[in-house]
Amino acid sequence: MFYKRIFSVLLVAFLLVTTSGCGNKAPYTATYEIDKLPTNIDPQLASSESELLIVRNIFEGLLRVDSDGNVVMCAAERYEASDDSKTYTFYLNESLEWSNGTKLTANDFVFALQRASDPKTKSPFTDLITPISGVNQALSGKISSKSIGVTAIDNYTLQIKLDTKSDTFLESLTNTIYMPCNKEFFNKCGGKYGLDRNNIISNGSFELTTWKADSAIKLSKSESYHGEFSALPAAVYLTIKDDKDTTTRAERLNKNDINMAKVDFSTLDAINETTINLCKFKNTTYALVFNKESTVGKIKDLTIAFNQAIDLEKVGNSLPDIFSASNGLIPPDLSINGITAKELDKTVSRLYGHSPETARELFLRSLKSIPNKTLPNFSVLCVDDSYIKSTLTQIISGWQQVLGAYVNIETVSSMEAFIKALKSGNYTAAFVPLSSSNGNVTTFLKQFTSDSVQNYYNFSDKNYDSIVTEISTCSDITQLSQLINNAENLLLNDTFIIPVFSSPTAFAYSSTFSDVSFFPFGGSIDFAYISLTKK
Repeated sequence: MFYKRIFSVLLVAFLLVTTSGCGNKAPYTATYEIDKLPTNIDPQLASSESELLIVRNIFEGLLRVDSDGNVVMCAAERYEASDDSKTYTFYLNESLEWSNGTKLTANDFVFALQRASDPKTKSPFTDLITPISGVNQALSGKISSKSIGVTAIDNYTLQIKLDTKSDTFLESLTNTIYMPCNKEFFNKCGGKYGLDRNNIISNGSFELTTWKADSAIKLSKSESYHGEFSALPAAVYLTIKDDKDTTTRAERLNKNDINMAKVDFSTLDAINETTINLCKFKNTTYALVFNKESTVGKIKDLTIAFNQAIDLEKVGNSLPDIFSASNGLIPPDLSINGITAKELDKTVSRLYGHSPETARELFLRSLKSIPNKTLPNFSVLCVDDSYIKSTLTQIISGWQQVLGAYVNIETVSSMEAFIKALKSGNYTAAFVPLSSSNGNVTTFLKQFTSDSVQNYYNFSDKNYDSIVTEISTCSDITQLSQLINNAENLLLNDTFIIPVFSSPTAFAYSSTFSDVSFFPFGGSIDFAYISLTKK
């Protein structure tokens, strides 16, 4: 599991309170800046980082990750596994309740998983529940979601049956899609469940006490929580930058206007590392991607020519220290079945390496199939960032030198604008940051499947789709490595995509607090453990 234990993590704003010599510490709060406000905190539908972050802190599953990164009992006090490890029986803590005072029962977990298995729900992370018996059939509409292998034996005993043994099943129970859902409350919401403060109840260490569209979100220590992981901070505020604020995230961190935040590579140099600490993860690959429906992208020999004209070794040697040249497409710190991509036994095989003469020959031959036998004017779309533009300029200069091709750079001001431009399809090539919202290799690969809403590049390969489907149900590590290897090489050898460098995502935090554990993907920062640093 890719958790890291972080000491001296978070600078907080103290609440001034009066005590009567009782010796108790004053309550403390913390502020974490998010990139985007949530729109839905339904555990079975949450997908953005801010949504997943909130869900993980206000809900609690059968199991949980403790402050040392260990998977431990949570809503379940204990469990039993069958001899073949395909049937699990969980015995719930009978003292647990929802934030509205309703008792938490096994039926809440059954209803949640049935909802997630219903194709009408369109739950985003169903690959995490496919080991459960019947889930794949339910998702394809072959059986009712009520027929999956999840049963409430009684109010506090839950049984889950798997189709095949999964070594990572217990770990998967800590994910948001496995969080409970109270059927009675859900039905009362009339389709608004998870959409606002009044249409959500929770069972975790925190409660959502404030949620306004244009202001900070407040997570308060839950007074109805009776589990083993009571929150130490009195509250955590999730804020978003005001449009009128001209300061950078680094400046807000350095001045303690915010206490902790996720920062990208463009922010790292401006962080004052004497007071702010950084923890970095290589979770993003920047790749040059051609739109396969564009005039250029439709001609494979032309994309091969652009590929072979790039001296990736030279580009890699000129990268700033915070980057590293990409040997493959999958970011090294993504994981699957508890193993990171860099630990998998796989070999990236690129059919088309740097070959200027071949590139020039292919380029000239390909032009004959284009109207007017002339390369159409096009630009490479990217986010307006000095590092990205510098790398892209070097690549485009190589194209001009080797191919005699003149290509421009088109920048947009934000990632939202960039995604919008990709969705429109009105582009020829783009320099794309590729990652996974939940840090999972399968989720990363799924963005290139034929039916993916994230497939902005019009890549379509039935063999690739089949391999990714097999990956989502495979638990054997050796076989999994081979399947992932095959999928990655299929993408690379299509030549519509050229990985250039790995980019880190970092968490910035100060030294006033200790004992914060976090996972770098999918909002898995657990605020419950934050405590004051001992002086």
